[in-house]
Order: sequence, then C-alpha cells, then structure tokens
Amino acid sequence: MAANGRPRGRDAPARVARRVTEDTTMRPRLRIFTGEDNVATLPEPPVSMSFSELTRILADASDSDRTWLQDFADDEIPIPADLYEVLCAYHHLRPSA
Repeated sequence: MAANGRPRGRDAPARVARRVTEDTTMRPRLRIFTGEDNVATLPEPPVSMSFSELTRILADASDSDRTWLQDFADDEIPIPADLYEVLCAYHHLRPSA
C-alpha cells in the first residue's frame, strides 16, 4: 500500500482515461424484473425516430407476427394531431380491396 492508503501495482485503478462512444440509435432499454413494483424510478426521457423507420420496423414485426407487439397493444403513444387526422381518415375511408 502507498502512504495515502491506496493500493499500488496491479491493484491500483487504471490511470488511463477511456474514451466511450455511444450509439443512441435503437439502444436497448432492458431491465431485470425483480418483483418490486414500488421502486421509485426516474421517468425515461422521451426519444424520437423518423416515421419511416418506425413504420418499417412495425411492418416487419407485424409480418413476422412478433409477440412483443401484443405487449404494447394497450399503451398510448403521443402523435401529432395532423397524423392522427390522417390515420382516422384512412381507417374510415380506406378503399376495399
């Protein structure tokens, strides 16, 4: 041990700063369920992605019948008012095949 009480040699902390690069696109946010629902957590910050990327992913998941889609079936998501109007109009007026 050194005079300051810190370990020396191979037990000493690394003195080289490591550069961490982080890719924020589609970062997984998985957590382990411990059964404690009452744990206070900070809300996740909102994220955004392009509409084309979202539709591509959802279309592929739907075509592949991914079960995780059912996990979010009852979740409400904020969308712009103009997109809501277009979706409602499409739903009510879509041409029959």
